[in-house]
This record gives sequence, C-alpha cells and structure tokens, in this order.
Amino acid sequence: MTHEIFSASSFFWSCLWQSTIFLLAGLLGSFLLRRHSARAHRVLFMAMIAAVIVPAAGILVKHYELGLFIAEPAVILPPSESHVINEGTISNHITERSPAQINHDLQPAITGSNAIKFPWLPALLYAWILASLILAVRLLVTFILGALLLRRATPLDGDKIEQALNQAKTKLGISKQVKIYVRAKICSPVIWCWRRTPVLLVPSAAGQSDIDWTGVLCHELAHYKRHDHVAGLIAELTVCLLPWQPILWLAKSRLINLSELACDDWVIAASQSGTDYAESLLDLIPGSQMAFVPGVTGSKKELANRIRRILKDRCGNPRTGGAWAFIVSVMATCLALGVALAQTRMAEPARESETDRGMEKQAIVTAPEMNGLIRALSSAEWKERRQAATALARLGPCVEPAVAALTNALTDEEWQVRGAAAEALASIGSAAASAVYPLIGTLYDVEWHVRRRAAEALAAIGTASKPATPDLITALNDEEWQVRKPAALALGAIGPAAAEAIPTLIKRLDDPEWQVRYAVTDALEKISVGDKSSVPEIIEVLLDQEWKKRRSAAQALQKSLQEDKL
Repeated sequence: MTHEIFSASSFFWSCLWQSTIFLLAGLLGSFLLRRHSARAHRVLFMAMIAAVIVPAAGILVKHYELGLFIAEPAVILPPSESHVINEGTISNHITERSPAQINHDLQPAITGSNAIKFPWLPALLYAWILASLILAVRLLVTFILGALLLRRATPLDGDKIEQALNQAKTKLGISKQVKIYVRAKICSPVIWCWRRTPVLLVPSAAGQSDIDWTGVLCHELAHYKRHDHVAGLIAELTVCLLPWQPILWLAKSRLINLSELACDDWVIAASQSGTDYAESLLDLIPGSQMAFVPGVTGSKKELANRIRRILKDRCGNPRTGGAWAFIVSVMATCLALGVALAQTRMAEPARESETDRGMEKQAIVTAPEMNGLIRALSSAEWKERRQAATALARLGPCVEPAVAALTNALTDEEWQVRGAAAEALASIGSAAASAVYPLIGTLYDVEWHVRRRAAEALAAIGTASKPATPDLITALNDEEWQVRKPAALALGAIGPAAAEAIPTLIKRLDDPEWQVRYAVTDALEKISVGDKSSVPEIIEVLLDQEWKKRRSAAQALQKSLQEDKL
C-alpha cells in the first residue's frame, strides 16, 4: 500500500480534486443554509470529514481491488474460416529479434523506466508528513496549555454568576452540573468540555459589570449542548491531515463562525433580549480561539457580523431536526462511498466450464487478427493497448508469436497495460521463456498488481524461470501477500533448481496469510522432489513456538511423504 502512495502521482491529484469538490460543496451548502446556522454547520462538518475520508478510502479500494468498474477486455470474434497462422505474415521487426536482443534492449528500459532524477513525489509526501506533524504538535501543545490554564483557575464565589448559570441551564434544558472558575488571563468566557463535568472559565471581573450574563452563559452552554468541542477537534485534525489544502483552512474558519451563529440562535430561542445580548457582546474583549475550546467572542469582524445579525432579527431555529440530519447523513455517506468506489479494477480470469475450455483450445486465431492485436499494443491510446493485451491473454498459447510485442509492453507507462501484458505472457506459458529476464524487471514494478502478474507469468513459464530465482526469493518478502503467493508458486514451478530458496521458504511458513503458507508448503514439496536435504530443516520447524509455522511444516512433510509413497 505504501507503494501506491509513493509511486502514483494520481494519488495526489485524486486527493486534491476529491477534497476540493467536497469542501466546495460543503461551503456552498453552508452558504445556501446561512439562515439556518445549525444545519449549515452540519453540512460543512460532514463535507470536511468526507474531504479526508474519501481519498483514504480510495486507496483502500484500489489496494483491495474493490472498484465498481472492471477493465473490459477486447472481444474477438471467432474467425469465419479456420486457418493455421502463417508466421511469415507476423511483423518481421518483432519475430526476427532474438531473445538476447530483446533482453539487451529492454534492460535499460526496465531499470530506467521508474527512475526519476529528483524524487519529487516522495519529497512532497515527506513535506506533507512534516507539515502534518508540526500542526499536530501545535494542537497537542495548545490542548496541554488549556488544561494547565484550567488547573491554575480558582472557583468563582459570586451569587450573580451562579444565578445566571442556573437560569441558562434551565432555558437550555441542561441538568448536568457545570462548574465556574475564574482566571485573570481570560478576556471573555470560554467553556472547557473535556472533563466529565464541564467548566466555565470567566474573567476575574465577572459579575461586576452590567453584562447580560444569562445570555452569555447560554451561548457557552449551547456549545456544550451542540458538542462543538468534538466537531472543532475533528476540524483541527482534518487540517492536520491535509495541511496543503487552502480550502480546508477556509472551511475550518467558516465552521467556527457557524458554531458561534448557531449558539447565538440558542440564546435568542431561549427568550433572551437580542438588544441586551448584543450589548453584552460589545462589552466583551474579542480574541482568537481554537475550534475545540469554544468561546463567546471571536475576531472583531466576525463579532460585528454577529451583532448585526442579532439586531436585525435574522437568527433562525437552533435545532437541526433529527429526520433532516439522518437524511443528509445518509446522502453524504452514499456520495462518499460512490466517489471512493468509482475506480477501475483489473478483470480476473473468468471461470469457464470444461466445454468452454475445450472450445477455446480448438480456437485458432487468424494471422490478420494476430497482426491487428500486435499493432494495437503500440496504439497511442492506453485503453486500446490494455484491451489488446487482455485479448491475447484470453487466447492463450496460440498467440506465441506475440511474445516479443507483449515483452515490450511490460515497460508501458500505464500499469494496467503492464499487468495485462504479464497476464498474457502467463497464458502463453512455457513458450514465453524468452520473456523471463524482462519479467524479472517487472517483479520490481511500483504497482503490486503488476508484480503479482509477473510472478504468475514466471510460474506459468516453469523451469525456464530459473534465472529469476534470486528475484523470486526477494518477492517472498513483498509487503503484499498477493505477490508473495505467486512468487512461492513460481519457485515451486522451477522445482529442484530453486533449492537456494528453501531457507527463505521455511521462514515464510508462518506467513499471516494462509494462501501464502499453502503456496510455500507446495513449493517446498516440489523443490524437495528427489532431494530430501531440506527435510531436516523442516523437521526443526516442528519445534517452533509459532503454531502456524508448525502446522505449515507438518503439511510440507506430509506432502513429501505422500510423494515418496507414490
């Protein structure tokens, strides 16, 4: 999965356009619902979450090949008349080249196709990680400072504020105990909701002025009622994850402003005088705030807009509505899943009946059709190249003259073409032995789908894949089990000539994936045919502490004994 992040520039672009679309949609929705701040806040909040989750879900969908769209193979109509291929009609510039010439020409392309003078994609990724870490540390430090500020505060001893607090709790329907503390450095009231008992921090001069404390405390308690501290923390975390997205910073600022407007709506809905409340806001000192520590005042500009809105009686209903919130949440979830799953995955070989396989074996492709497919492998359109390679894979061994063209396609710039070419070589089988060295290079492809197809092709080629033994041993340690499994099968197909792989295969007996363990035991059995030198090593594994390893070793010994009996 790491390769999919480091190697594919499409990841950065998909992350950019997906997050941008969701954030713009959220901002647009919050603007259209500006008369209803609570609903506008909900829409923007879900859009910010989707902007982070959808790109991550897209990686998982690609990694596990869960895309809704399947790469459709080209359909070849059966020939009207059966003809035996006249090899002389195949492109001479392809068939006349020897395997040595092909390997010599392809080796620079294999080693240099993925070489980049400056690894700008990893550099951007590391810069991204560094910026995220800096913002995360900043967030943590701010949280710690807030907790320390609370520890240094003292309980308030004032009947006026206590009475205002009780009135505010009654109007908002809050029965939970709320403590009030005083701190000299506090310019305007804030509420700390990260305790079991919420704590209101008020200035040391609280209670001495003519401020409408009931309205002010209603505003702060509304933050607790709405769980704005949780939404604010999640908003801060989304910025930490996508620090390079400027629209996300704008959305976070807009989200904080909407939470303040929604709390103003609660104050007015609690039958507080709008004029008195607006005057109270003017008496408080504006200041900046973190999203997860809600306060009653923000910047001067936002405060002026809020007061103007209160005086003009534009406050709306503070409740989002359960049915509305549920419907919007379901719609947002469906949209996010749809975008994440809207990907193309490689088609798996279809399971055919014995009759279908028999008919396929009897099918003979004509020379013009063969030439057309080979020419299509050089098409300017990558989808046509992929379809041609997939079509050749479906035809199987009868397309042996296309081996050279398919070998060239192993270095195609599109990974789906490279994977389809390797799949076609696998369908040809041992007749594709000239492609062994190019397939060795493909084992190191940046896309695990292609590495898997290359290992499968080497397994299909069989004993002629012996030069790939060291590289298949390396593939046994691939981070993707879908690559480790065919690598083990390929070593088993090579047979006793791959004896140098036995120590690594034994280590892989405790692979977390059962399919890999089964392939490893099968490979050990095939490599040990006629040479039981590895049996003592396998017996030693029976004493291993890991039960999976002991079980796989026992299965390998069982297969070996069965072979002896036969």
